[in-house]
Amino acid sequence: MSSDEAPPERAPLKPAPDVQKFLISASCHIAGRLDTPNLLIADAMPGLGNRATYHRLRSANNARAVFALVFRTNPGDQGGFIIPQYDSVAEQVCGYLSLFYGKRFDSHGAIENSGLFGLPDLRALDLFCDPRLPQNGSVPRVDFGLPLELERFAAMLPLLFSAPGGDPRLVPFHTALKFYQQALWAAEHDMEIAYLHLISVGEILAGSLELDEASLLDAQTRALLARIEAEMPDGAKTARILRSKLRGIKRRFVLGLASLLDPAFFEQSQAGPSFARLEAKTITKRLSAAYDLRSRYVHTGQSFGIVVGPRSMDCEEVQPGKPMHADKEFAKALACAPTYIGLERIVRYCLLRYLETVGLQLPVR
Repeated sequence: MSSDEAPPERAPLKPAPDVQKFLISASCHIAGRLDTPNLLIADAMPGLGNRATYHRLRSANNARAVFALVFRTNPGDQGGFIIPQYDSVAEQVCGYLSLFYGKRFDSHGAIENSGLFGLPDLRALDLFCDPRLPQNGSVPRVDFGLPLELERFAAMLPLLFSAPGGDPRLVPFHTALKFYQQALWAAEHDMEIAYLHLISVGEILAGSLELDEASLLDAQTRALLARIEAEMPDGAKTARILRSKLRGIKRRFVLGLASLLDPAFFEQSQAGPSFARLEAKTITKRLSAAYDLRSRYVHTGQSFGIVVGPRSMDCEEVQPGKPMHADKEFAKALACAPTYIGLERIVRYCLLRYLETVGLQLPVR
């Protein structure tokens, strides 16, 4: 082209301020792509010379699959002095993906954000994904067992694009979802912290459920309170104060999660041996023991991570044996509490069941 010839008009090469592009990854390959007017999730492929290696690596148990996450934002958000950042949106989408598929998703940062180019942080792509954890690997989860296909994620779009200030019941859900996602991240390197995050999910969900207040006290406690009310001077006031203090977080945690675990949860399992599976008849005792582990760790520092972590590829949901410890009560809690794998399965199921209570129709049940 000669220097005096006017170049043809073209669209600007700089990033569009209302189109945000992030790099995300999953702990296993998810097939296909999700392509909608406001959201795109598609494979981020290496150069042609590296594709054979890429396809071979992504089929390995501990390999990552990498995707571009692209979404539109309101152009009106771009007019101020502060440049909007959408990392939290990418993290939330990864949280929904993690819950929906029961797999670990990570956001590595922006490629393009609010009209500027970004440099993602790729260090997490080199981290090991433990193949003993059901949150990794290419096998779909047994509960809400969706095929690992990105098109299926369209079922979650009503939540992702819901109007601000919508259903107030989603406020605790979003907070609980953050703890669930953090549990999946922490499980690779700190099993105790991962377990505590799962307990926090249960506390948040249980606190947002409408439970029968009478059920939060056992029969013996109710009888003692009735006796105080009948026999003590000013017994009604004393009993009322005691009732408010005794309706503790632990019992609400146990009954709240148990109320979300319907019979379908116990009809199948990801655990290999039948003796390592969760059962309906013992679920309240196991949830109570899980909370006891949390309380011991927080208040006394007693460690338990090596006991609740995975030991084989059998996905044990409960302890296959009886752990030994000098403290008999602590040993009892260790033996009864679900493993991390069991508690993660409980918590994911309860989060999805909670979404059903707010009216979301999930595609597989």
